[in-house]
Amino acid sequence: MKNGKIARILIADDDPQVTTALLSVIGQVFPCNVETCGDGDTVLNKLAEQPYDVLVTDMLMPGRHGIELIREAKRVAPDCDILVMTAYPNEFPFLEAVRAGASDFMTKPYPAEEMGARLLRMFRERAARRNPDATDLSSNMQGASDRKYGLLFERNMNGMIVLEPSTHVIVDANAAVCELWGHTREELLGTPITQWFLKSDVERFQYGMKAIAGNKRGALADIQIRQSSGKQVWVDVSVSYIDTVEEAWILLVFTDVTEKRLTTDRLAQMATTDGLTGLLNQRTFYAWLEGEIESAVSNRTALSLVFVDVDNFKKCNDTFGHQTGDSLLRSIGETIRRSVRSQDRAFRYGGDEFAVIVHGNAEAALRAAQRIREGFDSLERYGTSLSLGVAEHRNGMDAKSLVKAADEALYQAKAAGKNTVCRTPTC
Repeated sequence: MKNGKIARILIADDDPQVTTALLSVIGQVFPCNVETCGDGDTVLNKLAEQPYDVLVTDMLMPGRHGIELIREAKRVAPDCDILVMTAYPNEFPFLEAVRAGASDFMTKPYPAEEMGARLLRMFRERAARRNPDATDLSSNMQGASDRKYGLLFERNMNGMIVLEPSTHVIVDANAAVCELWGHTREELLGTPITQWFLKSDVERFQYGMKAIAGNKRGALADIQIRQSSGKQVWVDVSVSYIDTVEEAWILLVFTDVTEKRLTTDRLAQMATTDGLTGLLNQRTFYAWLEGEIESAVSNRTALSLVFVDVDNFKKCNDTFGHQTGDSLLRSIGETIRRSVRSQDRAFRYGGDEFAVIVHGNAEAALRAAQRIREGFDSLERYGTSLSLGVAEHRNGMDAKSLVKAADEALYQAKAAGKNTVCRTPTC
């Protein structure tokens, strides 16, 4: 944005409400050229056609997506910074995204102010890479008296820690961070900072610090800290490498984001999960299926789909009441959850219908279907049973055609007398 250059931002998300909201947020932060698109293939085409400063992209959308999209985007446009947003942080971990080439990572939903702040930081860091002397943090620190430093550090309301650069051992800690972490200053001094992180975040922190070292400043999001009470807190960490005439050290500034993270997790779960059964909901089904098909085709692996329908469910509701019907659906959801493997995905497709995306061929899907039916047979069924249809993905099939094939198999199971499993093309 220097010397008259207008920033160029590309937003990639298949939800028009998200792109509209982002356009509004970015417009309030700074003037720039913003373009939008709704699939990964278009992203790569646009990056190849003209330069962009920043790509803001969802991780789950049609076409190329996820880690593969980030990796390919950096190959096509290595100078473009990538800000990842996703409602599925467990499926697309921060560390994997950074390794693929992402510059930052946000979990949906997020406050508009946070998106604006992160974009501003990215553009400042881009400017710093082009003109390091203009933004060198060390120039602001040299010549500062010990007294001023002590007051700024100790009285700051944000938690602060000073690290020795080569070992990441804590050499100073202010009162705010001691209160936040629930440990005394004496307990913290002389210890490796990673000693206080959850094990799952240690590698992510170490890798993030290596990535930040080149620019001398950066940020890490959603690091989990163990308090002395055993409670876990989530923090965002601002990192600055400070080089003075006499020594070098790293300043970390911590912001408690525990409540925001818990709220984000609750909202994300509500948006993607069926409230009655706890399974993923129909809203996410096609996005997942399209993504799994793309992955299966790219990796040349087998993928199958199982449809499950409750036989005589209306009669059950009419005879025993809707509360019993709801209880039955919850039992079916739990049975499906217990019957499928961790790598498979189960959904409440709608009403008394369920779906399972199975990583494997039709035989693997048939085994899962049989486990579901047999598990349900051991429950109080109130006059119902399960019919299941199985279809395996074939070359050239898209999500709709795979759904149609599984639906046809389910129809065959119904026509064969219900309470059975069928697969296309034969029962």
